[in-house]
Amino acid sequence: MIEIIKEIIEKKEIASIYTDVDETDSFAAGFIQDINDQNILIAHVSQHGIYDGYIVLKTDAIYRIDRNGQYEQKLSKLYMQRKQSHEAIDIKNNDIVFSVLEHAIKTGAFVNIELLDKECSAIQGLILKNGDTIVIEQYDDFGNSNGETILNKNDIIEIGCDTDDVILMMRSL
Repeated sequence: MIEIIKEIIEKKEIASIYTDVDETDSFAAGFIQDINDQNILIAHVSQHGIYDGYIVLKTDAIYRIDRNGQYEQKLSKLYMQRKQSHEAIDIKNNDIVFSVLEHAIKTGAFVNIELLDKECSAIQGLILKNGDTIVIEQYDDFGNSNGETILNKNDIIEIGCDTDDVILMMRSL
């Protein structure tokens, strides 16, 4: 599957990536920026064809990829018509998670991080320290600082960086 994804990257196609077998109508759509054995980086596009930050998912969780369908073609057309763009994230040492978190620090972007499995509460906030141990200034749903959270990078299963969900929270600050 990685070879097909690399072809999608080369062709700069929008693809829909499915990773949640419990919610089969849930997917992330956008331009795939990079992939390795551990993670995939998606320049996420909203259902209206608008920039929606970046999403990092576990590569081994991918069970379905859609491309060139009506939905992906619609997103591509809207994205181009609305003159949207995503900055390319520089992937350092083939480490997508580290690189996306560095991008969040550099740009001041809020992140939403899911740990271990979908049943755990997501952590949302600003990255304060990046490495094997990550420190996040956590924010609640009302935009209030709620202390720091320290976590192990290897426990991350999904990252949303500068996505609509976290932007709405940021606007309440």
